[in-house]
Amino acid sequence: MSASVGRQTHYGTPSRKREGPIGSSRFCFLPRGCPPTRPSTVTGGTSSLVGNRRRPELDALRRRFLRRVLARCVLACFILAAPSPAASQAADPAESRAPAHQRVSRGTGTLAGTLRFGGSPPRPGVLRVYKERAFCGSSVPDQSLVIGSAGGLKNVVVTLSGTGLQGHSRPPGAIQLDNVGCRFAPHVQATQVGSTLLLLNSDPILHDAHARLGRRTVFNDGLPWWRRVKRTLDRPGLLKIICELHHAWMSAYIIVAPNPFFAVTDSRGRYVIEDIPPGAYEARFWHERLDETSRRVVVKAGEERQMDVLLPP
Repeated sequence: MSASVGRQTHYGTPSRKREGPIGSSRFCFLPRGCPPTRPSTVTGGTSSLVGNRRRPELDALRRRFLRRVLARCVLACFILAAPSPAASQAADPAESRAPAHQRVSRGTGTLAGTLRFGGSPPRPGVLRVYKERAFCGSSVPDQSLVIGSAGGLKNVVVTLSGTGLQGHSRPPGAIQLDNVGCRFAPHVQATQVGSTLLLLNSDPILHDAHARLGRRTVFNDGLPWWRRVKRTLDRPGLLKIICELHHAWMSAYIIVAPNPFFAVTDSRGRYVIEDIPPGAYEARFWHERLDETSRRVVVKAGEERQMDVLLPP
């Protein structure tokens, strides 16, 4: 019996207490010893199951355990109920735009509108995949012409130019271009000169980002999944980015604007450019597959100018 007692010393110093008739004994492994027992109401002698007084040490352990479980459950509920940052960023920015009367300040104006496709919408296309099919699949969606249910055109870049915009600038921003599901994301974006571009690769396969401004190579970076590359966009113009690792279906566009007055249409074809100094300007509408067009627009202080444009196929 002493050998069996010695093996339990990890839990405390056991105390052996003989109670009741000869041969009736129990071992207690609580550091402070066992509380006394009272006679059983069912049978003579003592009973560890019926009629014993609860030990305070065990009650305290149970209470601490339940408090910890309850605290973890409450924390898990808060985490699950909190909005996901990724979901917040993926939401359509146009859905959270303020009403027109809240977008206009007294000293500046706003230009807003909708770009629509001027023809019968074609069926959504797909691009064939020629490499890494085990991961990419046999095809990916064609993002070069995305038309909403009401004919709204996605990924149209709206820019403003004119002498009244000279000298108006904002601090350089930061954008990123990721590789997700064997596609560049986002497919089209715009930013101001001097902004920083972060290149990422969320795919487990090797990608490449080769950017050209016209015929000139701006950068050409290999992107394994662990690499992050930052580039400064110091020249205005249209950047076309492709992946040259036999991923010919991959492409993206970045318009680097000379001023901060630009916008990219959302999935419904809507755009908004705010805080425009009053004056007459040229609004240009660029789309990768449709002809670029321009309109003359006059912006007045404290007003929102509506300009809807129909782009022919």
